[in-house]
Amino acid sequence: MRRLGLVLVAGLGMAACNDGDVTAPPPPDDMEAPAATCDAEQFTQASPDMARTCEWSLPGDRPISEVVSSECASSSGDGDCPGLFVCRSNDGGQTAAWEVANMQLTCSNPVAAQVPPPAGPANLFVALNGDTNAGDVVRFSRAAPVGGSTPAFVMDDGYLHNSRENQGSGIDAAGHLVHVGDGLGQGVDGTGQPDGSNAPGLVTACEMNLVDDVDGEDVPRRGTAPAAARPFDNDYGDNTDRELRGQFNGMTFPPEFEDNPGLNAPKGLTIAPTVGLAFVADFGSSTVRAYGLSADGNQGPVGSFNTPVAPWDTAYDALNDTLYVAFTNGRVGVYQNVTASLFSGATPGFSALLRIVDQSNADISVNLHGAVYEPVSDSLILSDVGDPQVATDGQIFVLSGISERTSDTLMPSRIIAGSNTQLGNPVDIVLHGRDLVVAEKSNDLLLTFNDIFASDDVNVVPSSMTMVTKPESLALQPLFGASRPGVTDISDSTDTFAGLLTSINAGDSIRIERRTLANGFPVQAAYEIDEDGSAGQNVMLGLNGEAIVTVTLANTPPVDPASGDLLFVNAFATRSNNLTFTASQDRRLSPAIEGPRGLDIAPDLGLIFIADFGAGDIKVVAQCGNGSVLYTLEVADVDTDDNDQDAPPWDVDYDPVRGDLYAAMTNGSIAVYRGIRDTLSDAAVGASIDYNFTVNLETLDGTTPVEASTNLHGIEHVPGQDVLILSDVGDPGSDTDGKIFLLRAAGSLATTEQVDVEISGASTLLGNPVDIAFDGRNLFVAEKANGGGRILRFDDILSVQAVNGGPNDLTPDANVPAASVESLVMIPDYVASP
Repeated sequence: MRRLGLVLVAGLGMAACNDGDVTAPPPPDDMEAPAATCDAEQFTQASPDMARTCEWSLPGDRPISEVVSSECASSSGDGDCPGLFVCRSNDGGQTAAWEVANMQLTCSNPVAAQVPPPAGPANLFVALNGDTNAGDVVRFSRAAPVGGSTPAFVMDDGYLHNSRENQGSGIDAAGHLVHVGDGLGQGVDGTGQPDGSNAPGLVTACEMNLVDDVDGEDVPRRGTAPAAARPFDNDYGDNTDRELRGQFNGMTFPPEFEDNPGLNAPKGLTIAPTVGLAFVADFGSSTVRAYGLSADGNQGPVGSFNTPVAPWDTAYDALNDTLYVAFTNGRVGVYQNVTASLFSGATPGFSALLRIVDQSNADISVNLHGAVYEPVSDSLILSDVGDPQVATDGQIFVLSGISERTSDTLMPSRIIAGSNTQLGNPVDIVLHGRDLVVAEKSNDLLLTFNDIFASDDVNVVPSSMTMVTKPESLALQPLFGASRPGVTDISDSTDTFAGLLTSINAGDSIRIERRTLANGFPVQAAYEIDEDGSAGQNVMLGLNGEAIVTVTLANTPPVDPASGDLLFVNAFATRSNNLTFTASQDRRLSPAIEGPRGLDIAPDLGLIFIADFGAGDIKVVAQCGNGSVLYTLEVADVDTDDNDQDAPPWDVDYDPVRGDLYAAMTNGSIAVYRGIRDTLSDAAVGASIDYNFTVNLETLDGTTPVEASTNLHGIEHVPGQDVLILSDVGDPGSDTDGKIFLLRAAGSLATTEQVDVEISGASTLLGNPVDIAFDGRNLFVAEKANGGGRILRFDDILSVQAVNGGPNDLTPDANVPAASVESLVMIPDYVASP
């Protein structure tokens, strides 16, 4: 499928196209034109540098129609000056547009305008692979462009992480580093004991921006606890990170382990977020393997396929489900319907083996390594290390219109090569907007070439160069900021949504559903695990599109105090395959949690807060780790009308703006943890942390304050407007006493607060509103009791006002049957289509 029209920029010859719009000088009056200036064949042969210049010359007294051959077509239809002429290359894949006016030719480059410039700042993680630094990851930062000027990437002094891997890497949508390599020192002997050998694997290092500096200060959290006591430190940690590796992990696996991941000598890695996969080019076995982004432990790939030549890297075109494989013999393999095939157990079709050639049809690529696909321009960018022993023969190729090629022989629309470029062994590349960043290993450099689509220069000086010892792979993290909040941190109506997830609690299975937002909220996909007596409680959505579900087990307390699981369902925001537990995609952890209910993710901390109803506290675990409880947040006895009793929490919501946490308590109060972000950064792992205060909610009976809430369940904090939205189920045995509350100015709550708005009454259909979700404008409610279960929607919820100081008996704007619905969460488009 074609995206946007492409235009080839001309390079050498009588007139040259450079950046933007360039007007060539008029030719001398006596200059005669070639017989076929824009002939399609000459168009591909005119420049020795293979930039495919369309030459022109024009005497002052001749109309353009006499000079331009019939191979060129005029969009104006008359063929006379002025007019717009389009010259097409002989493979039909690229075009150059030339506008004639006042006897001058102007060439424009829409490709440069189509591919967006860097939208903002970015972090670049560089994996090193030298004799003394293999496995180290350093970080470079690039500020947002100012006044049209794009700054260089600058190394963050002191930042260092060791993931135990040394090859391809990528940053997923949640900010985690996915890193593959030789598994430095992770091998075992015949008895399962570590022996210091290598064991190739794939690790996911949680929230790379939290890794400590080597001076003991973490980034960006600056705490006082010793670095060794913090959950995120310089090295891989089981509590915070995870791995796919066929070897022991704290002796979890027996000595007779199988090397399930199957990696031999992995090199490049490409993350395909919409399908929840990481493609790995396994050079050692001439294989491409696809691993689930949520998988963990001694698990194999979702699927794999053999390649005719040893691969080094891959690039994925999500729109066409096409994988491009960079081979070390200079060719490019094209595999179509790749994920559809892998998920069905089939082998992807090998549709083409591409040659990269010059104007004489001679091969010019030698040893391809890095590969990047740019979807706006439909371009494949490749790096070629040439002879690994030579530090001067590296090349970069830009293949525009790659999905519309009509031949398996391609000439690059741009080549970057030569002594000025510093390219010797460009082992990996990434794009930041339309700027290409290169890991140049033989010359120990990080190179940036700005605006690679807008220029045709070959032997160019890099836009920036930074010394770094033996860079091996690059992972770019655009800093989206508020444009990609956690799914419970949406504060206005500017975001759009692909649907919502619901969990169902019927007591006989763990079931979650993906629903569209069309009338009736129809179920699009359902994921189910049959376990009589177990139930899915609350569902949350991560930025990678994974569903995270708290699970209560059949052996409830007091039979087994540890009676809760945490389930990660890979890519469920878009998933349509294997809709039950699949070890190659999903993982299930058993933290020390007695009765987990609501949960929330703190993306800026790399942590998950879980309301443990059974234990009467809040457990904190890492998003990527093994489920170990890093911290416990205590809730104290709270005075009620009758007696002192524990107030178990049911749901939690984290405010990433203030760094606060709010918990909905089943005695009707709110527990407030002010500045929990800073508190946790100062705390050692294993610490128990108290709440700051609790809030009792009141409403007025005439002029008399009375208790407003008795059994809070759902809670949503709206960061941009500092509003708390809460649901109260009241008596679980009643299907008529449910309530919704709005509480404004959450950042300045006191211990007793009068609610700003109460929504309740017969028209609301609120009986047991067990969970809520906010889309920036409308409130979705999981109503469990009324009618056996419903999904309700109240539109423009924040504009609702109290009626005469009392409850507002609103009629829902949507009312859809949903039997045994337990919780729900929105699916923003930025998660479904990252």
